[in-house]
Amino acid sequence: MDLETETIGANGLPQKNRYEFKIYGKNTELTQVGQLIGYVRGADNLQSFKYVFDGSKLNESQAKAKMKTFLMRNKAAVFEAMTDGVKGELGFLPGAEASDFSNSKIELMVNAIVEVF
Repeated sequence: MDLETETIGANGLPQKNRYEFKIYGKNTELTQVGQLIGYVRGADNLQSFKYVFDGSKLNESQAKAKMKTFLMRNKAAVFEAMTDGVKGELGFLPGAEASDFSNSKIELMVNAIVEVF
């Protein structure tokens, strides 16, 4: 299930925020690459989309580990979908390639987009 809201961003302009709610358990894998690509492609920054996991099924470290594994498996596609704003937040330099989407950058992204309730 997803939810879209609109707020005023740090630049004073309207910003759309997307929330994807997940009810995955410990043994369930994230598989919807197209959905994530759509969120990344439409994101001006990392604050504009969140993956929200059910805390009764996963704790925060489990949810983040699940998302990290998912991003690592799909890092080329995710990197190619990133806007310049997201790439800038993650510290990519101009001319960066998918191979530059390192573990530390993946962890930055995971920490920014994963929430547990």
